[in-house]
Amino acid sequence: MKKLLLLISTLGLSATAFADSHKHMEYKTLSFDKGVTNLTAAQKVELDEIANKSNKDDRDVDLTVATWSDEPIPSKNKSLSATQREIADKRSKSIRDYFKQVNLDVDNYEVHNMAENPNFLARTFNTDDNQVKKVVKNEGVKDSDDADVKSEYRVIEEHGEEGKSVVIVRYDD
Repeated sequence: MKKLLLLISTLGLSATAFADSHKHMEYKTLSFDKGVTNLTAAQKVELDEIANKSNKDDRDVDLTVATWSDEPIPSKNKSLSATQREIADKRSKSIRDYFKQVNLDVDNYEVHNMAENPNFLARTFNTDDNQVKKVVKNEGVKDSDDADVKSEYRVIEEHGEEGKSVVIVRYDD
């Protein structure tokens, strides 16, 4: 095991990045009507597809949810209203609660409220939240970032916009 970790670190990968590179990624994009934060029956069917596939094979699941409010992502140094930030939070919570309800066992759950700009600490330590928002705002990420992580961020960039949630599931092949 030590030799494997040494090899991974020599290649410039973290152990987490190496493990994540062996995961399969799928995504669903959910659209919400203005002001609506609860899931519709059709959205639950979409999420059931993820849960059934993952539960059937008893896979390890990592979930990422990026959720927008009813307004576009705020520009740098600006914020959307508290109401808009809350709409995005409630939409993400509805998704998380639904996965709990259908007993999807999630190893890692990451949420990005796209109605909020990253705070000082997120920017300083270049957290995942900061990185995904930089990609979506076309501010780019460093070339040294993990390729799988960047592809996940690209999915969020390509499929997300106001009124939507992008749900990404990654699981072992």
